[in-house]
Amino acid sequence: MRVTALILTSLLFLAACGGGGGGSEPPPPVVPEAPPPPDPPPADPPDTGNDGAAFLLDEVTRSLAAPVIESATGAAALECAVMLREDEACSFNDLSLLGMETTDPTIDDIMSRVVVTHDWMGTRFREILELQPPEVLLMMRGLTAVVISSDIRPSFYTARTGAIYLDPDRMWLTDEERSVISTQDDPRTEDIQQFQFLMLWRYVIGNTDVRSFERSLDTISFRTAALLFHELAHAKHKMRGTWLY
Repeated sequence: MRVTALILTSLLFLAACGGGGGGSEPPPPVVPEAPPPPDPPPADPPDTGNDGAAFLLDEVTRSLAAPVIESATGAAALECAVMLREDEACSFNDLSLLGMETTDPTIDDIMSRVVVTHDWMGTRFREILELQPPEVLLMMRGLTAVVISSDIRPSFYTARTGAIYLDPDRMWLTDEERSVISTQDDPRTEDIQQFQFLMLWRYVIGNTDVRSFERSLDTISFRTAALLFHELAHAKHKMRGTWLY
């Protein structure tokens, strides 16, 4: 949560009036015109991009979203992480960080905070977590929720809700699962074209790029692991100073 402090500076000008004795009244003292007050400092620029209002979903998506596990925590994750209006933001009293509840979260603890738009996404995310190193589960302590939605592109984390929002494109295994995922281009592609640069990267096993492997639970787990480490690093950075790992 961000608290913006507005500092109001008031200038008070004091003028004194004096009376005279007999004779003509002396002219009033010349008071120089007060200079105009300085321009106020520029307001903090609004957050844009992944930390802006990208987590605000439309009515259709909101109607599809549901917690993987029906519980009070799941209901809070839905209400606090999948919002239609920014003024619906929650506090930690409504939905705390996972690490405020446990220092050693289990997969069940994490799944209690997962919200999806399609059932297979929750099933697949659990399967992927079961193949992740323990460090991934520990890094989840800095989250309030995980949202996996068919229209999220690209994946991101925002401190506005304390949740990560995952594009399921790395997780599908069947054509049926793939068919519900948005085919919209990653908006960053336009930036790449405008500035004429390439984002070159790869994750390898041996000397083979993991993206070249046929899709299986193992191979999509490798690809999702890279995504999780990236987004969870954002969460740790944003929560530094407010949450101790």
